[in-house]
Amino acid sequence: DGRSFSLDANGNPVEIPNSQKTSVGRVEIEVLPLNDRPQFNTSSLLVSTQEDSGENEFDSFAFNITAGPISAVDEIDPVTGQKVAFTVDPLSFTAGEAALFFDELPSITPDGDLRFTPAPDAFGDFLFEVVLVDDGPDNEALGHFNSSIPVTLTISVEPVNDPPTFVAGGPVTIDEDS
Repeated sequence: DGRSFSLDANGNPVEIPNSQKTSVGRVEIEVLPLNDRPQFNTSSLLVSTQEDSGENEFDSFAFNITAGPISAVDEIDPVTGQKVAFTVDPLSFTAGEAALFFDELPSITPDGDLRFTPAPDAFGDFLFEVVLVDDGPDNEALGHFNSSIPVTLTISVEPVNDPPTFVAGGPVTIDEDS
């Protein structure tokens, strides 16, 4: 069983009367897979911790992590499918300022665990762009997308009332009757 169709020089279908048809050919059409966007969910995009809290770890911060939709079996197969990794980039400070706010910048494992360590005495709200990237092709013009839609993560480091400190100076000498 076959289909008859004709294409112009640009690949557009055209109607040709039967009397003008001169040859018959065989055309094979191969439908190639596209790289779908990776996907993930989070329970919250706001994470809070205390100033001077040391290393923070939030297991399963991200979940339902896939290299594409469930229908994209070529991308999500655990053996032959694509590998994924998260990128976490600061939005509220530059890379050069990172050490002022974090001893260890936030990172998310491929399994979805979030880790970071605020710098000592640093506090405030810090914004990060989180993107899940797969190792498939990335060419939007051809319909390939290897990165998820970015989301903004806010890490709120709450200030702690530090006890006052005093540094004793050297001996003080005062003249009598001064």
